[in-house]
Amino acid sequence: MKRLRLIIPVLLLLAASCGRPSAGPKLFRIAYAQGPTELLHQAALRMARQIEDESGGAIQVRLYPGGQLGNEREIIEGLKLGCADMIVTGGAVIGWYAPEFGAFEAPFVWRDYAHVERAWAGDAGVALRQTMERRAGIRLINLWFRGPRYLTTTSRKVLSPADLKGLKLRVPELEVFIKSWQAFGANVTPIPFTDMFMALKLGVVDGQENPLATVYANHLHEVQKYIMETRHLVSFYLPALGPRFTRRFTAAEQACVMRAFEAATAWHNREVERAEATYRKEIEAAGVEFIPLDVEPFRKLARERIPAEFRGIWKPGPTNSSAWISKEREAYRVNTMAACGCALRGDRTSRHGGAGGQPPEYPLCLRGRLGPLRRGLCGARPGAFAQRRDQDPARGPHGA
Repeated sequence: MKRLRLIIPVLLLLAASCGRPSAGPKLFRIAYAQGPTELLHQAALRMARQIEDESGGAIQVRLYPGGQLGNEREIIEGLKLGCADMIVTGGAVIGWYAPEFGAFEAPFVWRDYAHVERAWAGDAGVALRQTMERRAGIRLINLWFRGPRYLTTTSRKVLSPADLKGLKLRVPELEVFIKSWQAFGANVTPIPFTDMFMALKLGVVDGQENPLATVYANHLHEVQKYIMETRHLVSFYLPALGPRFTRRFTAAEQACVMRAFEAATAWHNREVERAEATYRKEIEAAGVEFIPLDVEPFRKLARERIPAEFRGIWKPGPTNSSAWISKEREAYRVNTMAACGCALRGDRTSRHGGAGGQPPEYPLCLRGRLGPLRRGLCGARPGAFAQRRDQDPARGPHGA
């Protein structure tokens, strides 16, 4: 009881000091759990320089990488208290505050980043951002790409879901990750990002799953032996502004910050694909083995089991409408043909799918439980991580 009486005043003092204005240049603080060697940090540095240059020093930017302000739950709370003005977080925040949109982080949903961006700019993305602002008081802005996620292990090759039996797998503290990997057969252990390296090193868990950028920047390849090329999720970071942003900064200052953010976003998302190849070379040079595998058994389990786990939780939407399906199919057909140079034939059939050039349906939906997400058959499409045409077309981009 005595200890509790000592802690409470400290917390109150911290909360009060977080939002306190000071004389001189205004301070814009950006916090994230990822380390200073990640591409995310380089983008934040670019953003900081542009803000300081354009504001003539009236705004100074301070970065807090590597979990200096705490793990992801803690930096979100810090953003709400005013200890930070912007954070860059992972998708776990969706499960914590808006679980009905948890399919944004479900495996084998997304074809590529063009697909993700269309959803983010559409009704689903708007509804998610409104829900997050209403419930958590934070404003999600544009996505920062991360690259596809891979399964990594300490001592075991995983070629099929059966190989996951008994494997202790670290996953984010997000229900969709927990239930998805349970459906695949792993023994899941939710662990905060900042504790993951030591958990792997000490054998608390046998593996984890993350993009190569995260594996390399956080030295996970030093404690992992195999990387399975599952590419099970086209992943992204969620930059977010706090509720005090519009109160602390003038309209002109807010515009300055957002210009710098948009420039950093464009640079970061262009660099992701180039960096992916670099990370792979470095990781292979360290002695880690990349394991190709057939992801179809995993995709089949995702289709059959995951939507049922979230029945009544994931938000249904207009993807169930035939008009929406027709419109989305047509947009996909035109974009995909433009990307690979296919010409429309008189009978409107092509190697992109069924009659009328329409791609086949893929039933795990980001908006409804059994909606019309699809994957192309020719392997070529707009956006990052374009698949070569001579690859197996049935696998689709990112194995999705």
